[in-house]
Amino acid sequence: SEKIKERYRSMYVGVFFKRFIEGLWVAAEGLIYILFAEKADDFIIDEVTDPIQHAVIGVDFGGSKSAHSFTLTGFTRGFKKVIVLDEYYHNNVSKGRLSPKQLDAAFVDFVKRAKQKYPVYEAYCDSAEQTLIEGLTVAAVKNRLGIEVKNAIKGPINDRIAFYCSLMAQGRFFILRHCKATIGALASAVYDAKKLTEDVRLDDGIMNVDSLDSMEYSTESIQSQIMYLNLRR
Repeated sequence: SEKIKERYRSMYVGVFFKRFIEGLWVAAEGLIYILFAEKADDFIIDEVTDPIQHAVIGVDFGGSKSAHSFTLTGFTRGFKKVIVLDEYYHNNVSKGRLSPKQLDAAFVDFVKRAKQKYPVYEAYCDSAEQTLIEGLTVAAVKNRLGIEVKNAIKGPINDRIAFYCSLMAQGRFFILRHCKATIGALASAVYDAKKLTEDVRLDDGIMNVDSLDSMEYSTESIQSQIMYLNLRR
């Protein structure tokens, strides 16, 4: 029906609209999150007005030329809204590298802060760093955080990008104003101009992809449910 067609049209914007709705092959280039870059005020909020049913933490580990990033993402009833509630961002280049012990302490502090406001029981971490994940697991148990530390799925980045672009197109994505690292990352993320046919996000050591990765890890395990439940409504 036309009503269902319109529902699908509302799910996509930019390159994904051209591909999935118009059936055109177009190369991905320029800004990734066009809606956010052009109308950031539509997504940035100062407070959460809807009850958060539960929240999940995403963790991306940074090397010597990148950053450690934690993202706390909350979900309202029925996954109607997806809200970035809090973040931790430590740039190893500008602030110096953290020892594993310091990273564990930062994670413990972040989880405790999150649990003061929201029901949080899971953290999904960059699976490429098993030693660091083990450190966070031990720290969580030692400090009785009541949170399970898991490996992030790390599925195709195209799927993760399409998911957030769809949320924005539907007006279901929001972020608290104090999450400045994530806001900056969303507003400036671009495709790699050297790999236009591969939909690769530019990661040149300058762009903040760490905040984007940790944000995506926090939702990746349930992104299909979030989209499916919305379609059913």
